[in-house]
Amino acid sequence: MARFYQVISSALILCFFVLAGVVFLLGEDDSLPYNVSEVEDVSNEEPKLKRVIKEQTVDPALISALVDGSQQREKPDDAFYENLPGSLIDAPKPAALEEDNEGNLIVDQRVKRVIEFYLMAMGEEPIENILARIEYEFKSQLGDTAYHQGMALLENYLQYRNNIGEIKNQYADQVAVSGSTDMSLIKEIKQAVRNSRSDYFSEEVIAAFYSKEDEYDDYMISKVEILQDSSLSEEEKSQQLAVLNQNTSFEVVQSHSEANQLSEVRTKIKAMRAEGLSEDDVNLYREQQLGPEVAERLKTLDEERQVWQTRLDDYRLELKHLQAGSYSDAEKSRLIEELRTQHFDEREILRVRVLDGV
Repeated sequence: MARFYQVISSALILCFFVLAGVVFLLGEDDSLPYNVSEVEDVSNEEPKLKRVIKEQTVDPALISALVDGSQQREKPDDAFYENLPGSLIDAPKPAALEEDNEGNLIVDQRVKRVIEFYLMAMGEEPIENILARIEYEFKSQLGDTAYHQGMALLENYLQYRNNIGEIKNQYADQVAVSGSTDMSLIKEIKQAVRNSRSDYFSEEVIAAFYSKEDEYDDYMISKVEILQDSSLSEEEKSQQLAVLNQNTSFEVVQSHSEANQLSEVRTKIKAMRAEGLSEDDVNLYREQQLGPEVAERLKTLDEERQVWQTRLDDYRLELKHLQAGSYSDAEKSRLIEELRTQHFDEREILRVRVLDGV
């Protein structure tokens, strides 16, 4: 089951690409082509050649068995549904689902968000628990027909996420050579992912789940292509970017603008800390740029990340020494589990196992 954790949690990672000095996101769901952390230098190969760690996928039959319950799981009690895992406690809950006058599920972003909301806990609790929570949401909010439609969508969504891993693996060697910065390759992989959707979803579902993401992806790809076009002068680039913005929905342009502003603020804060400025200075700057409410949330998130990263770094240092020791495989596994127990609680250990790839 740990392998299934890795597949789905990897599929939910947001992947950023640095192209022509611009950091951008190719789709919240279909991030392409690989997480930056998954591309490693290989010292004995050509300087530009990279080694790409392939996605892990599972047998589709396993996903079907987990969703339909033939992979037997114990029925949780009411208290289970009332107590969310730590990562979900403060997260905004998805909006209520609806059905039409004939009792059919209304398929829109709300359905997708229910699934993704609970999948955020991947690594904190078993996949059976996550699926039980999603099933409970469908059953408690919907009639019988809509409930079964929701469960079918859940299985298809997980199968689709698994298949994205297969598609990425087909392009692994090309990604390694290109270093993930070849825009034509990124577009080719993105199109392969889009083409695969019809194997799992109806046109109605594809439009409801992915139309906004696809519009954002297309906008970002076009923007990067303009910025990378060496045949254009700066003035011509500005003109083409202006036309692109005019032909793109305000929602997409605004979303990118806000993301770009946040990226610039984070870059500036990193530079401020490197220069030795105090956290008071950092907080003041963040508040001036983003407003007090957003600044406070980011400050809290920063603090939590720093604490977590310090603990993770300490664990990784000890883990490195342990792995260098002369132990049998069984003894090494036992010692690693003991080390994790010393540094993390039970919920965090699940997350660390995913991060360690174990």
